Amino acid sequence: MSPDDDISPGADVVQTTVVSNLGGTRRREPSPRLAVVRGDRVDHFSIERRLGSGGMGTVYEAWDEQLQRRVALKFLRNLDSGQLAEQRLFREAQGLAQLSHPNVVPVYDLGRHEGRVWIAMEYVPGQTLGEWVRRSSPRRAEILRHWIAAGHGLAAIHAVGLIHRDIKPDNVLLGDDGRVRIIDFGLVKVIDSEELERSSPLLTSNASGTASLVENVTSQGSFLGTPAYASPEHWEQQHTDTLSDQYSFCAALWEALCGLRPDRCARDRRGMVPLPDGQRMSKRLHRALSRGLSLDPAARFPDMNSLLAALEPPARRWIPPLALVLVGVVALSLTLHQDDASPAAVDPCAQAAAPIESSWTAARRELFAAQLDPELALGAQRVTEDWVDAWSTAAYHSCEAFHVQHRRSAHSLDRQTLCLDRALQGFEAYMRALEAHGVDSPTALGTWLSGLDNPRDCLGEIAMRVEYELPAEDLREEIEALERKLSALRASAAPIDARIEVAKEILAQAQDLGWRPLIAESSLALGKLHAKARDSDAARDHLGRALDIAQAGGDLELAADAWSDIGHIARLADHDLILAKWATDRERALFDDVEPTPRRRAILLFDRAAIAEAAGDIAQAETKLREAVAIYEALGPGTTTWKHAEAVRSLSGVLSKRGRDDEAVALLERARDLELRLGGAAEASLDTVSEAEKLLSEGVTLTQAGELQKGIAKLEQGLELASTERGPRSELVARLHMALASAYDNAGDPEAFRLHTELADTISLAAVGPHHILRCDILSAVGALAMQEGRYAASREAFADAYEVALRHTTPDSMTAVLAERNLAVALHALGEDDHARQLFAHVIPRLEELFGDQSIELFFPLEAMGEIHLKRGESDKAQASLLRARALLEKDYPDSELINEIDGLLEAKE
Repeated sequence: MSPDDDISPGADVVQTTVVSNLGGTRRREPSPRLAVVRGDRVDHFSIERRLGSGGMGTVYEAWDEQLQRRVALKFLRNLDSGQLAEQRLFREAQGLAQLSHPNVVPVYDLGRHEGRVWIAMEYVPGQTLGEWVRRSSPRRAEILRHWIAAGHGLAAIHAVGLIHRDIKPDNVLLGDDGRVRIIDFGLVKVIDSEELERSSPLLTSNASGTASLVENVTSQGSFLGTPAYASPEHWEQQHTDTLSDQYSFCAALWEALCGLRPDRCARDRRGMVPLPDGQRMSKRLHRALSRGLSLDPAARFPDMNSLLAALEPPARRWIPPLALVLVGVVALSLTLHQDDASPAAVDPCAQAAAPIESSWTAARRELFAAQLDPELALGAQRVTEDWVDAWSTAAYHSCEAFHVQHRRSAHSLDRQTLCLDRALQGFEAYMRALEAHGVDSPTALGTWLSGLDNPRDCLGEIAMRVEYELPAEDLREEIEALERKLSALRASAAPIDARIEVAKEILAQAQDLGWRPLIAESSLALGKLHAKARDSDAARDHLGRALDIAQAGGDLELAADAWSDIGHIARLADHDLILAKWATDRERALFDDVEPTPRRRAILLFDRAAIAEAAGDIAQAETKLREAVAIYEALGPGTTTWKHAEAVRSLSGVLSKRGRDDEAVALLERARDLELRLGGAAEASLDTVSEAEKLLSEGVTLTQAGELQKGIAKLEQGLELASTERGPRSELVARLHMALASAYDNAGDPEAFRLHTELADTISLAAVGPHHILRCDILSAVGALAMQEGRYAASREAFADAYEVALRHTTPDSMTAVLAERNLAVALHALGEDDHARQLFAHVIPRLEELFGDQSIELFFPLEAMGEIHLKRGESDKAQASLLRARALLEKDYPDSELINEIDGLLEAKE
């Protein structure tokens, strides 16, 4: 029976069991539910439907006819003591009425109806946090964020002198508007006078406000609440207070994060709650929850706000060593010279931005005009000043939290110092390169600017996870010099072999100094360069070293970069989609319990899109790429990176595959615009595709959109470049020949189509072997060439091989497999094997409609063939339907095609 149906008088009888002293049970007599039906009026409310029932009452959705709004109307159940329950419910309304907090459901009104008490509250469509976790399987960072919001609501409840006593996942609502609210205060208890005075002196001073609340009406001898989440003192029916709510809150949050409730008794010698087998949790989170779950209430946090401060992702706070010295000097001077008058307030963080101010000087601002084209200089200076402002703001807020608000530890300060100091080193390297005329081209400038670390990231949870030691003072100057060389290497446009040698030198020097962060960064850069040079084994060795150091040091960003690159190598060089997906999953798992930065979220989405596209799930690839591009666009023009441009370009390619040519071409223009902002050539960046690969994607998109001459010109240019850079027998050259074969086929040049198809076939076999996914496209071209020349048996063989390759790498319903299956079915039909062809078409046509829509030209050949098959079988109505549909598709896209006449002939034959 649904809640909507269960609304009539006497619809059923409720039998309630009350636990007494955790021993036996006692039952009260069944009592009928409240006689409220749809359309009844309760005061100025009109009942619409029953929403559900809880331990203390039943809730209905109703319409407030006075204020024209929807409300939740709660009626008290008929309990042992009507007066007791009524007092409890009135007290709930009185307490909540004092609150105006976004994370507590507000109370609008209360009254009586036919002897029953009701409360009118905000109606919030949504689901409980328990339901949300079960249905959505959210990431840990999302779970933590929502429960912290609930914790703020609970802290507000405590502040008005109330204890909830039934905090659990089903009493916290996640509204459809995304806001979390605490609900159901049927078991609320007023804090006793002593605790009320200690917790909230403002409340105790308000006699009239507390007099009605300080009445203790909680029944004795009955357990009220939910035992699974109750604190030990609540379970044993001893004194309960706000610390009991804290325990329940931590128990519910632990369950949401781990899937199991915490052990009630087991604690290690440090008081830590044991984690379930196979579960991981950050040390910070584990410590905070274990303290909140202490068996002794006195060992818990003093209040909810203290617990939440420990749970919330800590902001990064930074103050440079020089500023610390200055602050100490100023403070000492004030202490020695102050008189009896109160001294003027001194901002201890006034010097927090001193390091960036000493780096971004007036003389360096003038360099932009002296070194760069005026228009380029203006844009570069704007981006640079935005970065400087971001660093200054981050440094000040970090200092403020540590030295003024006293919310951060010395350990936290070290982590913040490391993060912002390394960002500053990258900026300083950029400025010194500018002074040395090392940023004298648009490409170099764009690479430098896009490679600067975002100072705002130093205020996030991820940076706080880093556990690297600070460098020794006597090594600092050498480390900074190597950091500058590494930054210059990232922006270098020198030949790849020369850059590899420089990277090896930097790594050797970093290893001599022994500072792990620099060794990891150098190894990562060298691994990327080897990957660009197509030396996969060397790339994996160096990426593996970087990964080991990063994971040991809690450097999630660097570890994610390494996993991302390992996944790219597996997908693009090793052609191992399983390994590539595994690496991408490992990259994603790094952020299970911490929110990634926006830029990292975009990279994760891009990597998942690449896996989806390689597996033939083009729709999924489009979805992920759109999300990634939206994140990059939201970051603003001052944060453009090569990865942003690459995501836009990839989205263009995916849309081209889906036949959405206009949008694909528009996105291609957008990608070019972004690349022009960065200097117009991506070859210097360690994270981008080569110029020849860009020309390949552009050529394919343009030819798909019907701009054949432009597309062919791009592909011919890419072929020449790839032959020089990669060699004439490389995989990229085979891809370009394949793209040219398709373009010339569309252009109606059979000789060029044959030439490039044969070259693609020969080169790809030597470069990647017979089973690489590239072979699916090339074998399809070989089959199409055989079909055009009337060699139907050869065509069937090539298409069958293509289909086999597709199934090796993708699912039967993927775009790659479905198109290969369609081609095979067409060849079988041409050979007269209609029964087999008909079976394949039965699978292919619905899949093509799902992939491309029911108006796609991709359906033409299957529909035409099915029409002919139906004619042979004497199924004239089915034949007519298929042929008319095929004709309409052809006429829409190719109105002058001679095939229209052929279909007309078949339709006449049907007559």
